[in-house]
Amino acid sequence: MELKAYAKLNLSLEVLERRADGYHNLRSVFQFVSLCDNVILEKSEADSFWCSVEGLNTENNLALKARDLLRREYPVGPVSIRLEKHIPAMSGMGGGSADCAAVLHGLNQLFELHIPREKLMELGSQLGADVPACLVGGVLLAQGIGERITPMQQPEPLWFNIIKPGVAFSTGEMYAKLNRDTTPIQPRNITPLVDAITRGEAMGVGANLFNSFESVAQPKEPIQQARVALLQTGALGVCMTGSGSAVFGVYADEQTARLGYETIKETGAEVYCCHSVHAKE
Repeated sequence: MELKAYAKLNLSLEVLERRADGYHNLRSVFQFVSLCDNVILEKSEADSFWCSVEGLNTENNLALKARDLLRREYPVGPVSIRLEKHIPAMSGMGGGSADCAAVLHGLNQLFELHIPREKLMELGSQLGADVPACLVGGVLLAQGIGERITPMQQPEPLWFNIIKPGVAFSTGEMYAKLNRDTTPIQPRNITPLVDAITRGEAMGVGANLFNSFESVAQPKEPIQQARVALLQTGALGVCMTGSGSAVFGVYADEQTARLGYETIKETGAEVYCCHSVHAKE
């Protein structure tokens, strides 16, 4: 069985107050895009694991944690797991969470476990705040620590270019820099963004992008350079995704996005051109 583990972009990401359990309340509009890892699952005589990125061939890989978590409650037999990585690591695009979700979903099918998606989401939330959203896909609003999910309708595809600067940010350090306390924070008005998404208006989406982490991203220069490159090639709006360091721009149409991609690629930057994808069945 081969599955696609799609990358995500945060069209809006608000880090709200810190909770009593040490986590933060969040509110984020997730957009899943066509950039993806390939996850290959196969029943076998013994467990095996391989990842195309050597540094990720460890027992701490979320794909293996997903297998082991499912196996504690369900009859999951020996399985071969292969990950062909295309989503860059430490980019804020949720590659590890996407792989984790794909393994949960795939093993459910492969071993005919008949686990409802709601239960898979509950299990996935134990491994990462983004995993439940990755199990749903498409475009959605995530709240709480990521477990409260509201899917949205998206009539028209959106096109993006994503630049991965040559810097990486620690998620834990980014949260520490924000220094949120337990005082409730008033969320932003995301109605203009949601309306633009549901009407398929790329300009409205581009005008309403937001990410709390951008204010504490250091060093700023690589992020700013990526922003400028995207805007110069026709992006209608730009934003960092997740806790960074990838920066994306939304474009009016496929042709403009692909032309922008070619222009940015000529500079030697690590750039990806992709489009929005539908929610999973």
